[in-house]
Amino acid sequence: MKIATLDIDNKVVVERWKKGETVFTIELGGIGPGYEQALQNFLFDILTYLIEKKIDVEKLTLKKHYTKYYDEICSRVANGRDLSGAMYGAAMVTAFQFYKYGYESMMEKAPKDRLIQVKNTQIKKSS
Repeated sequence: MKIATLDIDNKVVVERWKKGETVFTIELGGIGPGYEQALQNFLFDILTYLIEKKIDVEKLTLKKHYTKYYDEICSRVANGRDLSGAMYGAAMVTAFQFYKYGYESMMEKAPKDRLIQVKNTQIKKSS
C-alpha cells in the first residue's frame, strides 16, 4: 500500500502537524484514542525538538548521549505531562527513529495494520 503523502520528510510532516493537518503515523499504544493521542502529541513534540535543536543523529545511538538527550527532552519537552514510563519510552524511541531514518522510510517499514491518521489535538485536563 502506497500512501500518497509518504513522499515527505520529517520537517514537512512536523509542519503539517503544527498546522493541525492530518498526518499518517504509526500506532504506538493500541489501548484507546486518548492514550494514543497523548503518545502522538509527545512523539511529534520530541521530533520537533530534535529538528529545531539539530541534534547529531549519530549521538542518539550512543548510550552516554542517549541518556543526556532523554533527560533533556523529559525536562524540556514533557512540560509536566502526566505520562507513564512506557509512554515516554514508546514516544521517545519512535521519535528518535523518525529523526534518524526519516519519516518516509519509517512509514514504509511499519506494519500496515499499525498505520493511523492523527492530527495535533492537545488533550486538556479538566479542572
